[in-house]
Formats: sequence, C-alpha cells, structure tokens
Amino acid sequence: MKKFILLIGILAITSIPCFAAQSQSSAFGLSDGEKMKKYDKTGSYQGYYRQSGSQVKEYGKTGSYQGSYRQSGNKVKHYDKTGSYQGYYRK
Repeated sequence: MKKFILLIGILAITSIPCFAAQSQSSAFGLSDGEKMKKYDKTGSYQGYYRQSGSQVKEYGKTGSYQGSYRQSGNKVKHYDKTGSYQGYYRK
C-alpha cells in the first residue's frame, strides 16, 4: 500500500510540468525558442520572431530587438523595444 501511494505521488509530481507546458499558448503558435522568419510582400527578408517564455520577441533583419507580443486572454498585446504598450490584436 505504501509503494502504491508513493508511486501515485511520484506520477502526480512528474506530470504537473507536462500539463503546465500544454496550457501555455503562444501568440504565434511557436514553441519555446522556436523562430519564425518574416518577409515583406516582395519576398525580402525583414527579420524574425522568437518565442521566449510567455512572450514572442521581434527582431529586425540586422538582429536588433524591435519589441514583444504577449498573449492575455483573447488579446495579443504589443510592446515596443522600450517596453511601452502599443496596442493589441484580438483573436
């Protein structure tokens, strides 16, 4: 009986991070550390987005930081490179 309770406890503790990772949603559908390149309408490279924890960071074509996007409920909030709130997108 003690082994059974110990086994249930270990399973519960190890499964918590898995459920927490699944419940986080990305503004762009990226997993942590993943990049998404961006291009303009002519196909010229303009930079990339990178998932970093709970936010998506935007970088220009030279690699300079441009700002971030953070999901809050059904809104994706946009912040510029100084951290000032710029507005939001609604799903």
